Amino acid sequence: MSLYFRSASRIEIEDRWRTRLAEAKRNHDQAVAHFRRAAEEYRVKEIPASDGSLGLHQAISGESSARREYIRVLRLFTDLVVHGKIPQDDGPGAH
Repeated sequence: MSLYFRSASRIEIEDRWRTRLAEAKRNHDQAVAHFRRAAEEYRVKEIPASDGSLGLHQAISGESSARREYIRVLRLFTDLVVHGKIPQDDGPGAH
């Protein structure tokens, strides 16, 4: 175990990951809202078809990426809290 992990309490590590989880959830919620707006605009054809289609595809991609990140952080947080497994990317310089 590195000196970093010995000096940081588990509570501090959990707090950092709880913050990351909340941020990932916020990002996913924003991506879902953006997708819903893009889908509605496309449905009612408020945007020309080519632009609307591109915007919709970008919104789908953004939501998918945000969902994958939220699930990744949720799994790491769950492993930390339930099993005491400290995530690999919880070291110096990690956000």
